[in-house]
Amino acid sequence: MSSPESDSAPCLAHLPAELMLKILASLSGDRQTLFKLLFLHPNYQVVVEQLLYQSMTCGPGACAQKGFLASVTNNPRLASYVIRFGIIQSSNGPTKSLEWNVILAALQNMVNLTCFVLSLPNPHGRIVYPASSILSILKNRRLEVFKWNVSFPTLEILSFLTTQPELHELLVDMAPCHTPALRSQENQAQSVSVNLPKLRRFTGNCTAIHAVMPHCPDVTSLGWRTNVRDGWHWSENTESQTSFANITSLSIEDVFKPIRDTLLKIVQVRCPALQCLQITFLPSYVEVWISTGLQLCE
Repeated sequence: MSSPESDSAPCLAHLPAELMLKILASLSGDRQTLFKLLFLHPNYQVVVEQLLYQSMTCGPGACAQKGFLASVTNNPRLASYVIRFGIIQSSNGPTKSLEWNVILAALQNMVNLTCFVLSLPNPHGRIVYPASSILSILKNRRLEVFKWNVSFPTLEILSFLTTQPELHELLVDMAPCHTPALRSQENQAQSVSVNLPKLRRFTGNCTAIHAVMPHCPDVTSLGWRTNVRDGWHWSENTESQTSFANITSLSIEDVFKPIRDTLLKIVQVRCPALQCLQITFLPSYVEVWISTGLQLCE
């Protein structure tokens, strides 16, 4: 019986390379099929490997994810194909431990990384994670997308952002301004100037918006993640004539005025290019879309 490679080789030899590459690219979301094609023909093995490794996530417990981490740790060539990498832990159910030593070793080899996501939402308690080690590795990357979604953010984030001028999408919270113990640290953090000239999409809490937005006037999409108390720590402004009559129904009108004044200041002063504004109220994650004569994102 002939091998699969000998059977398929004549067919592949007659297919234009450009067409074959398009076929493989169309399968980028079908990992099982790509694995089957990995050794289909030696001419396309590297292409299939690049498609398999270009976008990866890891979380607690999955055997396939452990295999991926082992591959990129032991094979720098495969690690160089990783463009997008996420460390994701579900907010549902009990918190599970992550093998951080293994993850850090793999991350160290991802030299061409442009997108990094860390999502450790745990409203019930503090998660221990090696923030300094992760940021130390990432500061040598040219990231375009950076999402740092943790319940207890680190103040090292702000200085890290100064090393990432290529960012065009950012999600980050900084020391929560409704936590009195962190206000003095928050004020120190604001003394760092963050210049992200290519930033277009930004999501964060009050402290992050205060720190980042003054230096990023070209942001077109802003997401505000807020606990309803966040608005209390913004200075009161004089009444603006801008109307918020188009706001969808809210159940927190009693604290809406300071939040509204804050948004007016952001929209009118800090975000002259803004097209899309989204507010997410924590912890219920109720999303409210606001129209102030701006073009809303679809």
